[in-house]
Amino acid sequence: MRWSLKPTARKSSWLQKLAEEEGRSFKTLDDRPELHKDLRWIWEAFVYLDRRRPPGFSAPCAIPPSEIKAYCDLLSVWGSEEREDLLRFIAVLDDEFLADASEKRKREEAKNKNKGKKTPPKR
Repeated sequence: MRWSLKPTARKSSWLQKLAEEEGRSFKTLDDRPELHKDLRWIWEAFVYLDRRRPPGFSAPCAIPPSEIKAYCDLLSVWGSEEREDLLRFIAVLDDEFLADASEKRKREEAKNKNKGKKTPPKR
């Protein structure tokens, strides 16, 4: 999750194509964690549900359980164990996403706050 939140990770498909075409290596791709096959459906669900999160005023909101239920209904995830797993894993991924967004917002606010300050002249 953390790897996917890095700015260069968002360009990973482009970098992968470039690496294949030019035979180059990129640190971002080398650092990419391997997603276990049995968890791929969880990640794909998170990517889908991330685009359905409600808008917030100054920060993203959590993915509502109703969206997770709708996703399960849409893709016929009927087993209660699978639904519970999905709900639990999406909540963990979403908490990580929201914590990262909060940290980014705090850094941006601090940067903007410091922009207005003038440094006193050196004597």
